Amino acid sequence: MTWEGLPPISTYPKARRKELFRRVGRLLTRRPQGHLLNLEEVQSQLKSFEQSYVGVRSIPIDQIVGSVARSSDFDDDFLPVSDRLETRWQSLENRFPDGGFPPIVVFKVGDAFFVADGHHRVAIAKQRKMDYLDAEITEIHTPYEIDADTDVTELVHLGQQRIFMEASGLGAVVPGARFTFTRPWRYAELLDNLKVHGWDLVASRNEFVTREEIARSWFETVYLPTIKLIRDADLPNMCEDMTIDDLFLWVGDRWRRMFHERGDQSFEDVIREAAQEESDKLSTKAKTAVNRLRDKLDPPND
Repeated sequence: MTWEGLPPISTYPKARRKELFRRVGRLLTRRPQGHLLNLEEVQSQLKSFEQSYVGVRSIPIDQIVGSVARSSDFDDDFLPVSDRLETRWQSLENRFPDGGFPPIVVFKVGDAFFVADGHHRVAIAKQRKMDYLDAEITEIHTPYEIDADTDVTELVHLGQQRIFMEASGLGAVVPGARFTFTRPWRYAELLDNLKVHGWDLVASRNEFVTREEIARSWFETVYLPTIKLIRDADLPNMCEDMTIDDLFLWVGDRWRRMFHERGDQSFEDVIREAAQEESDKLSTKAKTAVNRLRDKLDPPND
């Protein structure tokens, strides 16, 4: 066999090790795991439905930011998060040793691209430090101005936050309030939380209460006190994969689940117990992750 007949050295093991190191690093530093943007979520939040076929073009790989349906298979830098991707990955490397891949299929939103077909090709191209890939492009039109510097995720969240502020009445009474979530659909859950408070307020007063009064009461007597308890318990530092407002809803969900077993507990008790559990979990997860990485890099002898 000649040297020319040998398959190329696979980039998969290095990519997988890099992802594992990143995962352990994020766990130890309590930073959230990065994921590819999901096109369906972005499209629904931007209210973008009109599409037009562009054709095959060469696109910059660093502008590929998301996926149509496989956002959980790769991290936000297209590193593989599962060993089940290895066979397909290495097969493509063997078939296209010079990187001359057939065009991937993408959807274009502004200057951002979302992969419909060709995730492994993008991942391999990034490991080979390629700058461009040929792509068959369908463009999704949106009323928002989006350029290369626009954070599409931030744009989606800002749109949902604006809707929440208007629908809740907070925009009129606390216009400077800001809320952040890891997923944009959680703004609707926060609105439901506020509405439940409104129903309780009307029932307790037995009279009509304006939307703005409900919003102010919720913000001052429910939201702010709970946020303070969450911060005092150091939960944000233990759960860095969640924003402070994710934690606010999470604590509420936990209180409802525990109500069936323990009755009406104070939020302070619920948060204190949650903080203790998360502290214990963090120590266990860190130890497990480090052991798993050690086994990957230095597998035990049979």
